Amino acid sequence: MERALCPPIGLGNRASSAPPPQQPPSTPPPLPPPPAPQRPAPTSSRRVRLAVPRDPAGGLGVTLRDAGDGALVVTHVRPGGAADRDGSLRPGDRLLAVDGATLPSGDLAAAQAALLGPTSAAVLTVEYDVAMRHGGPLRVQLPRAPPHRLGLSFAAGSSEALVIGDVRPASAADRLVGVLFHSSSE
Repeated sequence: MERALCPPIGLGNRASSAPPPQQPPSTPPPLPPPPAPQRPAPTSSRRVRLAVPRDPAGGLGVTLRDAGDGALVVTHVRPGGAADRDGSLRPGDRLLAVDGATLPSGDLAAAQAALLGPTSAAVLTVEYDVAMRHGGPLRVQLPRAPPHRLGLSFAAGSSEALVIGDVRPASAADRLVGVLFHSSSE
């Protein structure tokens, strides 16, 4: 007598009680929305001309690099150097011209030669970014330093308030609150 290896047709497989395999869903469940991007504070570029005294040996004590777009950017201001003592140049500033001569695009050698110029002060054209203010109160924190080091001069004062008479271009005060004191047409 032969034994059947398969169940007879129409009777199904009674030996297996497992449910039929489920098909994976055709579409994955939706992902949660991405977090809202953090927008940086709006800025405006400011271009100024500065007279920075050179060191007796020449130079200003700054390190420049080519930003890749032709701009020469200050990456370091040597502590105690001429630019540091003057307080006008900061890392991130873009150097556009020295002593009235526009610097060739990305030419570090030309910039170095110009910065070592023969006069006692370098007249620089510099561009830097200033934070924009859009309504509401403005609270700033300036480093603790004498007013002339911050770039401020006072016109008057009382026991309750000081009146700012002038803000030196490219100073710490100008960079923090420059849009309050300067028109955007400069």
